[in-house]
Amino acid sequence: MNWISGISTVSIAVGTAALILVLSVFNGLNTLIASLYNSFDPDLKIEVVEGKYFFDDEIDLAKIAEIKGVSVIVPVLEETVLLRYGDNQLIATIKGVDENFEKLTQLDEHIVDGDYFLSSAGVPFTVMGYGIYMNMGINLRNQYDPIGFYVPKRGKTLNVLSEQAFSIDYALPAGSFSTIMEYDDKYVITSLEFAQSLIDAEEEISAIEIGLTSEANLKRVQKQIQALVGSDFSVKNRMQQQDMYYKTIQSERLSIIMILSFILLIATFNMIGSLLMVIYDKRRDIAILRSMGASTTMLRQIFWLEGLMIAFVGGFCGLFIGGGIAWLQQRFGFLKLGGGDGFVVSAYPVQIQLSDFFLVFAIVLMIGLVSSLAPLRKIK
Repeated sequence: MNWISGISTVSIAVGTAALILVLSVFNGLNTLIASLYNSFDPDLKIEVVEGKYFFDDEIDLAKIAEIKGVSVIVPVLEETVLLRYGDNQLIATIKGVDENFEKLTQLDEHIVDGDYFLSSAGVPFTVMGYGIYMNMGINLRNQYDPIGFYVPKRGKTLNVLSEQAFSIDYALPAGSFSTIMEYDDKYVITSLEFAQSLIDAEEEISAIEIGLTSEANLKRVQKQIQALVGSDFSVKNRMQQQDMYYKTIQSERLSIIMILSFILLIATFNMIGSLLMVIYDKRRDIAILRSMGASTTMLRQIFWLEGLMIAFVGGFCGLFIGGGIAWLQQRFGFLKLGGGDGFVVSAYPVQIQLSDFFLVFAIVLMIGLVSSLAPLRKIK
């Protein structure tokens, strides 16, 4: 292989390595964001198909608990509320939960200030997202200034000028959590009893969140629960709960593969040029082979195989280089994110997936296969 073919091999190797690196970083970011969603979202969530609330005795929780793989069951009640703390006001979503919510989400691991508890000596407390905590100017040390919760009374005509149109209650701040910005700016966690009393929804809930064991078969358990609750309720897994997010991720991943594959296609122009140069340089050798009886098809196969060899060697070297750099970043994290303490992770997240190597190598060989055919028409 002459130096021209070597340049073509290097260009393909660089493009292949870039594709592996970008996909590995994309996988790492996707896994990181999904883990942050998973720290708040349950494995399965039961919601009523029509309406907003339902009574907790409409579903047999005891039978759900008997299903193999179910570990935690948490009835929840969500509603949009107006928060008032001092002179500050903010629209948020109150989420009333029972004592099992902490086991379901391990939210206590994401507490950034204060502690996780929802009641003490009969006094209601609340744990809020960090965005709400900062925007409201919450002072956890001031236990004499509670947070006011305002929600329109059910069945009443809303008159924003009259406080009589609102149900009002108060709870003390206990702490703040941080997962993802969407939840940090949205949720205020309270006890289920406090939320039901505030919303005037005694014994009513808006959803049932379910946590599974690590050995559970998600699809099987989901089907069993769906058969148990019937068609009036929907049972969604985490991907279905965040349907738009996961569809967006898949679209972005496909776009990245297409863009970088196009860059690889441009890199193969070097290979086309090198094959043309080799064909021109080997004119006399081609004439000798033809005089010895070699057919045009045989001569074309020789140079076609050389093109495939360039693509194969370049692709293999690119996989090795890109995979090696990704492994070093995943293992040692030498490429840092800014250096501040405000990041969830200190280094760029990277996750190596074996399927990416097969996909990228198949793309490289396919592009090399097609590109190698173009210069062969010069052999006549």
